[in-house]
Amino acid sequence: MKVQQRVVNKCLIVAPAGFLDASDAPEFRSVVAVAMEKTHAKHLLVDCVDLQMITSSGLQVLLVTMRMAREKGGRAALCRVNPPIREVLKITRLDQFFDFHEDESAAAALFTD
Repeated sequence: MKVQQRVVNKCLIVAPAGFLDASDAPEFRSVVAVAMEKTHAKHLLVDCVDLQMITSSGLQVLLVTMRMAREKGGRAALCRVNPPIREVLKITRLDQFFDFHEDESAAAALFTD
């Protein structure tokens, strides 16, 4: 799995590409955890534009990484979520745990300290 990452104003922005499943979830969790620790980011934005598929393991790791941000006193959100991924979140009722935004700039207001 390829995960692009960068930090803007204490917000770690990660963009996973491809599948987020049982084989990739541990790597995604590790990438987020290490990046949040190294950069001292307290917020997390997951850009889902290149995410093609998510499984239950992927859903679990999204919740785990969201909790990482909350434990640092921050917030977590998703942006550019494609309709099939959004439908999975809705069916599993996990959509109620995330803030959704059309793009990164729309999420920026969420991450002001």
